[in-house]
Amino acid sequence: MRGTAMVVIMGSLLLAACGGGGAQGAAPPAGGWPQPRGGKVDGRMCGLLREDDYAAYGHPLGAIAARSTFAPNGLTCSTRASDAFTVEIEPTAETARLIVARQVRLARLRGARSVARAAVPGADESWTSTEGLGKRRVFARRGALIVGIDLSPRSPAKDPWAALTGLAGLVLRRLPDAGRTDTGTTRTVTYTAGGTGRAPRLRYYDTADERPVTLRNVRLPWTERLPFVPPLGFQPPASFDLLAVGAAGCAIVADGREVARSVPGGPASCRARIGR
Repeated sequence: MRGTAMVVIMGSLLLAACGGGGAQGAAPPAGGWPQPRGGKVDGRMCGLLREDDYAAYGHPLGAIAARSTFAPNGLTCSTRASDAFTVEIEPTAETARLIVARQVRLARLRGARSVARAAVPGADESWTSTEGLGKRRVFARRGALIVGIDLSPRSPAKDPWAALTGLAGLVLRRLPDAGRTDTGTTRTVTYTAGGTGRAPRLRYYDTADERPVTLRNVRLPWTERLPFVPPLGFQPPASFDLLAVGAAGCAIVADGREVARSVPGGPASCRARIGR
């Protein structure tokens, strides 16, 4: 996951001095559960889930093996057990919704054995998946906040799905304000095709559903405005493509800035690539 604020925490995370478990979870530490600072995350948030939280579901965890940060605002804490805890705070709920939709598509493209809706307490939407080698995963969204939990295929938990949804629910409760209010704007792209009459065929890349779309017998002039999610630093740039057969010209505007325009007198074909 990725975004304006992102935490990826693999494994658990600090030992709890207090008991607890199940739906209630461990007692909060002195000073309360770590919260984002100015919308930004830091290493303190590795303490959002504790070993006792996992142990309540019969899932023991080892010590953190490594921590690393990555752009734009992410943290990774990992153990050798392949367990994972992720938190992502996007600038808008719409951006977060698009990212969750992307995660569902990617899980299916990776050949996940199952992808289904879940019931994480307090979430606007949540999904579970079983992926390669039997790894179980849940991710949940509340507003602009996305939470994900992965459990190793070797988890001894009696009910791994109850563990996943319960732990994700704990994170949502421990971040009571995160994601409830948009802190920025959703990025957008606008396609335009000029001229009069009708274009027999128009093809463009739908950045919301991340798929090509073909329209026929389109009335000109034509405009389509869509949201888009920028790629992670290691992903290829976002693609914007428009071909309008029979149009007088075309243009692509991303975030209010023109990024492509067809050559006068040439075919109405526009293409652009944008990174973060």
